[in-house]
Amino acid sequence: MLRELLALGRALGGDGLEAYVQSASGLLYLLDLYPKERRARLVPYELDPEKCRRFLWVGDPPASNAPRDRATTRRLAYLLGQVPTRLAEDPALKALLQGLLWDPGKPIGKARFLLDLRGYALEGAEEAQVGPFLVKGGRLELAASWDQEGKGPKNAGELAEAMAEALERAWRVDSPQKGKEVLFSLSLEGKPLADFPEYRDYLKRLLEGKKRFSGSGAGLCHGCGKAGVPVVGRFADFRLKFYITDKKSFAPGVWEGAFPRAYALCGDCFRDLQLGERFALENLSLRFLETQALVLPVGEAGPGMLSKLVERVLAQVRGLERLAAWKEFLERAERWEEGYLGFSLLFFRKSQAATKAEEVVLEVPPSRVEALFAAMEGAGGEGFPVKGVGDW
Repeated sequence: MLRELLALGRALGGDGLEAYVQSASGLLYLLDLYPKERRARLVPYELDPEKCRRFLWVGDPPASNAPRDRATTRRLAYLLGQVPTRLAEDPALKALLQGLLWDPGKPIGKARFLLDLRGYALEGAEEAQVGPFLVKGGRLELAASWDQEGKGPKNAGELAEAMAEALERAWRVDSPQKGKEVLFSLSLEGKPLADFPEYRDYLKRLLEGKKRFSGSGAGLCHGCGKAGVPVVGRFADFRLKFYITDKKSFAPGVWEGAFPRAYALCGDCFRDLQLGERFALENLSLRFLETQALVLPVGEAGPGMLSKLVERVLAQVRGLERLAAWKEFLERAERWEEGYLGFSLLFFRKSQAATKAEEVVLEVPPSRVEALFAAMEGAGGEGFPVKGVGDW
């Protein structure tokens, strides 16, 4: 399965951040700050593929308890607290955010800094109050006694939650609809943070795992076979949990330092696995025999051939479940290329932020696919109509 995911990632190519962008529908609210004028506005956008690319929606970190570290995120509270805290760890971004970071002196948890909007004029805001934050006369105020006598928020994270709720009420932010996203992103002086080279460099290092490779030792990459290159053997950031090696009992010799002997990847293969996993979850998922499954093509996709490969392999699997669907695909196809595609099937279920494997069918060869279609056609010709493999 890992081989197929790596092949998908290589076919996609990982030269630009756009390769990591995830698709979403719903709303995105852009928090646009003008520090010199001390004013802010919240601009709503309808989410579509172009907006996801423009604001670099690459998803929040897969682990549900991981600090939020991307400038486009699912909650305004993250954008006000956890995100600036993480961005401030990068020297270039800290300089970019100079004057916008507020340290309330309560760095417990995942937030230390907050975006300092105290005294900002909020365009189009109604009056609202949550905890120590008050929006009055179109301006955000903080009660002078907010940290006295142990009352009010106890740490920076709680302050971020209270500020976010006050702003959402004042700006009448819509709640997520079923099946839709509500995202938040940051802009400075009318320019989305996603357009700043400092942020793009930071995000690329983050997504490609360069930070985790800085202290890694040399070893053998199980993805490409290169020896003596920096490798890592921990994959807790991934969403598919069938190759996560983060429990010591899974390590050779029950030694945490031996994880790379079980499975390790170099920087290029680590990136390719990330890209392949994301692409598979977004484009190669379907219901097969009443179970959610990933269909992973076996083999390498040639340049510019990935979309055609995906279309054909999904049509094959749907056709195996319902023979009529395969015939419909052949009728629609402008030109049928002889031969079938091999594939692997991963049956899975989603559990919170993880995608857990239930069962795997490895490397179904093209000859087996051809034989199954021939058997179903033959059964129908002999008076035993078979609509799909489920009838067997």
